[in-house]
This record gives sequence, structure tokens and C-alpha cells, in this order.
Amino acid sequence: MRRVLALIVLGLVVWAAPVAAQKPTPPPTPAPVAPPVNPDLRWYVVHAYSGMEKAVERNLRERIDRAGMQDKFGRILVPTEEVVELKNGKKTVTERRIYPGYVLVEMDMADDTWHLVKHTNKVTGFIGGCLLYTSPSPRDS
Repeated sequence: MRRVLALIVLGLVVWAAPVAAQKPTPPPTPAPVAPPVNPDLRWYVVHAYSGMEKAVERNLRERIDRAGMQDKFGRILVPTEEVVELKNGKKTVTERRIYPGYVLVEMDMADDTWHLVKHTNKVTGFIGGCLLYTSPSPRDS
């Protein structure tokens, strides 16, 4: 079956061209997720000064690059969402932090990486247990 697409201006046919019936295209298949470069990477939550999350992210990236520890760190995220607000009768789109005061860091936890993150400006510490490693008990020896 052939259809014809026509452009009509003031009742006159100006142009006509045959249009082929379009077959529905299947949805694209998602690309497979590549495994992380370092399989030891885990997610950690870092507590930062409220309102300074982007600065902490920037400082962490700079310190990681200076220390040459790119292989021990993955992604550093500050979860945000876009919110439409009404100000003076105008709609404005602003970025709002989902977890104010927290930064998500994908890293391989070790002494050197822990110290790098912990001693970054505007970072107060990690969320969770107070001990980094458990010491071996006398029964293990």
C-alpha cells in the first residue's frame, strides 16, 4: 500500500511525494556494562561540610591525580536533581543536592587511600564504623 504526502497551501497541491510504509524499529539494546577496572572498588559515603560537596569532589580529584592513585579510585558522585522553582512569577531550574553534606566515593579501601580522603579539605570523615581494619586476635596466630 502506498501513501502520498502532500503539502496543501490555500487549497492547491504544491508538492506530492510517495511515502513508503515505515516498519517499526525495535528498541535499541542497552550496551553491556563494562566491569570496573579494579574489582576491589567499593562505594563509601564521605561526610563533608554542608554546601561544600562540589568543592570536596574537586579537591579529591586533584589530590588523587597528584598522588597518582587513579587506579585505586573510581567515580566520585554528588547526587543532585533538577528542580523547577517559581521566583517572581518566573520558572527557574535549579540543582538541588539529594544528600546535603555527603559525597559518594568508589574506592579500594587501604591505608593510603583512607588517609588521602580523610585529610582532604572540608572532609570530616567516613560514615560507618570507627575502625578501619580489625586487628587479628591471639586465636588467629
